Formats: sequence, structure tokens, C-alpha cells
Amino acid sequence: MSNNFSNTAENALLLLLFNKTTWTAFAISDAGTTTNIYISLHSADPGEAGDQTTSECAVGTFTGYARKGVLRTVGEWTVSGTTTCFARNNNIISFDPITAGTSTSHPFAGLGTSLSGAGMLMASGALTTTIYLANGVTPTIAVNGISFQLD
Repeated sequence: MSNNFSNTAENALLLLLFNKTTWTAFAISDAGTTTNIYISLHSADPGEAGDQTTSECAVGTFTGYARKGVLRTVGEWTVSGTTTCFARNNNIISFDPITAGTSTSHPFAGLGTSLSGAGMLMASGALTTTIYLANGVTPTIAVNGISFQLD
């Protein structure tokens, strides 16, 4: 017996999370005030057991770093797929400039519920291009630079 979500349910779940689209089969919607999801940068994959701070860019090490809030809209995220369902960013995600810190690679991004602290990490994944943080760098994730998927 399979314990996996169906492809239709996976797509509906991603549409609900990223685009605030009602999951009509169950009348599940998010009409509340949750308009942003928060993207974080990580030096290693935080994994399924991690939270938003697991392997996250150290705030004390990189002055200026903060998680980036991204709207839950069709304009910000493309949700697609029939056998593997995914959500990808439609726009460049720009973080605040780093004003101090030693160069370190951050090849992973996290998707969470909190602007700061050990909030719930909903998903994580490898960036298409590793970000190197250092003094004077403005970290950015390219269009389609991160993909969160259900399969």
C-alpha cells in the first residue's frame, strides 16, 4: 500500500502554500494574514529534521544578513507538474547587502514560516547557483534559482 500523496493533491498543496489558492476538494484556504513565506540561506542542507536556523547563514558572522519575505502569489511563484509537482521563484530574490563577514558558500535555501528565530522549516533545497557571502555582497537567488517539489 502506498503512503504517498496523489499528484493532484501534491499540486493542490503547493498551490495553497505558494499561491494562496483554495484547495477546493476540501475547501481549505488561507484567507488569513499570512502573506509571506521566508527564504533563508544555508551552508548545508538543513534536512527534514531541521528548523530555519539549522546550518543557516550566521547572523552574528554576516552583518546585514536577514531572511527574505516573499509573497505567496502567482506573480512570485510558478506551481506546475503532473507527476513531479514543484514551485519555482518567478523573480530574483534579493537579500540585504552583507556589511561584514568572511567569504563562505551557501548552496542551499530554506522555506520557512518565520522572519527570524527557529521557525518551522517547511522545505529546503539546493540552489541552482551557490551564493558566496562576503563583505559588500548582495546575495541574490536567480529567477527559477530554487525549486521546492513534491513527487
